[in-house]
Amino acid sequence: LVALLRNVRGRVMETVHYRVAPEQRSEFLTLMREARHIRGRGGALFWQVYEDVAHPEGWLEVWSMENWTDHLREVTRLSEDDRQLLSRLSAFQVATERPQRYLAVDPFAAPGVNLKAHT
Repeated sequence: LVALLRNVRGRVMETVHYRVAPEQRSEFLTLMREARHIRGRGGALFWQVYEDVAHPEGWLEVWSMENWTDHLREVTRLSEDDRQLLSRLSAFQVATERPQRYLAVDPFAAPGVNLKAHT
C-alpha cells in the first residue's frame, strides 16, 4: 500500500458505516451535525451522511480530502472536544469483518493516467 500511495495524486475518500436504532435517530443526527463541522475543520472538501432506505437503521458517512497528506493531517487537527464527539459517534459504528473506514484514491489522478483516453 505504501508503494502505491507514494506516487498517488488525487483525492482520498473516507467512509464510516453506522447502525442506529430508531429511538437513537435524533441523538445520532445531532452528533452528525457536529461531525460535519469537525470534518470541515479537518480539511474535508466534501461531506455527506446517507440513510440506507432499504435498511433504515443503516447510515453511511462519506467525506473526501484533497490528498493523502491531508488525510494524514486530519487527526492532528482535532481538538479534545472533537475527539470526544467522534468517540460518542463510534458507539454507532457497525462491527463487521471489514475496516470501519475505507480509503479510496482517485485512479484518474495518478501520474500517467490520461482521462481523455477513457471517455
